[in-house]
Amino acid sequence: MIKEFTIYIRDNMAQTVIVPIIGTNLFAGYRPDDAPDTCITVLERDPSVPNPMLPDTFQKPVQILTRSDSYMRARQLAMDVHDILYGINNVGILMGPIVSGGDVYQVNMVTGSEPAWLGVDDKNRFEFTSNYVVNGQKNP
Repeated sequence: MIKEFTIYIRDNMAQTVIVPIIGTNLFAGYRPDDAPDTCITVLERDPSVPNPMLPDTFQKPVQILTRSDSYMRARQLAMDVHDILYGINNVGILMGPIVSGGDVYQVNMVTGSEPAWLGVDDKNRFEFTSNYVVNGQKNP
């Protein structure tokens, strides 16, 4: 799922700070040590919350980290991603293995926080975070 949300961010992001390129400045699941100063990382947090009564649904916490060598650039990048994700309602996102076709889920962001400043890292790059809870339901 995290890969699909990373693709969604790439495909819908305004190019105000960077042109998002997966594996170069947009990362799914982790941020490599050699990532550029200005980048976005999409992280899965707690496990999905399953509902045995609704097996074709999920609820998943997602965290977005942005970083740059400029406070304003890191903040703008965080706000750009937030503008894409906050308020998603009934967006169809393909989930699962691309080669086998996967399933399309209707996705809603049920909650989200505005980006918050985390501080600077060990190389004095500015970091922001925002957190979201995603609900999804498999299309029949």
